[in-house]
Amino acid sequence: MRRDILRLPEVCGSLRYPYSKEQRIFVKNHNLQTDSGETIIRPCNYLALDFKSRMQQSNQEHRETHAKTQSSDIGGEPQLILKVRSCCWIAPCSRLAVVAVLLASVIAGMPRAALSQQPSETSADQLRREFYSYDNTLPLNAVLKPLQTTTYSARYHLAYDSANDQRVTAILSLPRQFQGKHPAVLLMHGSGGHKDVDYIQAAAGLLNSRGYTTISIDSQYKGERVRPGKTGELQPDSYTTRDAWIQTVIDLRRAIDFLQTRSDVDPTKIGYLGVSMGGMLGAVLGGVESRISCFFLAVPGGGLVNVAKHIDQYPNLKARFAVAITPEVFHRIEAIADVIDPIYFVGGILPRPLMITVGIHDELIPAEMSTALVEASHASQDQVKRVNSGHIPPPGVIALDIVTFFSEHLGKQQRISADAPKQ
Repeated sequence: MRRDILRLPEVCGSLRYPYSKEQRIFVKNHNLQTDSGETIIRPCNYLALDFKSRMQQSNQEHRETHAKTQSSDIGGEPQLILKVRSCCWIAPCSRLAVVAVLLASVIAGMPRAALSQQPSETSADQLRREFYSYDNTLPLNAVLKPLQTTTYSARYHLAYDSANDQRVTAILSLPRQFQGKHPAVLLMHGSGGHKDVDYIQAAAGLLNSRGYTTISIDSQYKGERVRPGKTGELQPDSYTTRDAWIQTVIDLRRAIDFLQTRSDVDPTKIGYLGVSMGGMLGAVLGGVESRISCFFLAVPGGGLVNVAKHIDQYPNLKARFAVAITPEVFHRIEAIADVIDPIYFVGGILPRPLMITVGIHDELIPAEMSTALVEASHASQDQVKRVNSGHIPPPGVIALDIVTFFSEHLGKQQRISADAPKQ
């Protein structure tokens, strides 16, 4: 049996109309009615595409209603089953409506016989990518403020507008002593960092000294974007994590929009460097963004559902997740992973250049997670470097790998003055 499933938001807001008996039971069971009887859809509904054989019984899952679309009467062919699953969603209704309309239009436009056929492998991927779509005509309203100038770079504080009324804070670092348009590299910190954490600042200085522009942003709820009661840490059972994850990927795409406005940046040579959570975000970004020409993912991971199944084997992760994996929590993790797990996106990076570094003794990203991401990426052996270290690779080793990778794929830059320090 093949199962391609993706939960998508269907509706959000208040609805008032007559319900069928089955719908009334659903509303009652989910406590969605006010005392006056008005139906308030607080958790949004998710559509799930599930392709099963006509001869199999529908799997009655907890808190679901089923709407079956009959396929053509050909024995043995699969039929399309639309499931409605209750999940909380905390994102603007506009984007959700687009996804719902997209799905409806796809189904409505199909010939009746086509409804009985299995979708291509990319159907679910296409729907997942819709969560990361945005209006690229939105004005950036970018503001730059000088910070400091060093031998190799001029650093600026940057703020720009992103989707969902978000204001993104970043550091733009421009190389000095180099001529022509510069390649650029997006830098993304890990879960415990921010746009100017020490290892991101070091990477920026290293790349500036080789003639590359860098831009590093604060992920949602980190750095200058911190908010009381919110956390930017990866919590696989948290809808706040899901929404922050989606927002940060969109913010990275907006950073590319900004770079493309600059006359001193070569828009055809934009790379990505992400560390830990930043590597995982980069894996997702690679599946939805085509303007990045190469990716360096340092100590990333994926396969959130499988890790949750075996969480007792990973005490460090279990302590960070701080939630008991009950059946209800596990169901929530599955729903969230459908949308944010890097394993569903990283395969979209190739054939662009890719390098993944793995810590052999990583105490935070277990081998199961790094293996899941590497396998999903379809990377060759020479695109994966296994370092004899824990979660933090030796600085000298990772620095050399970074310089080598971006020099090869973004090109070496020519200095302006002959008496400038040699590379």
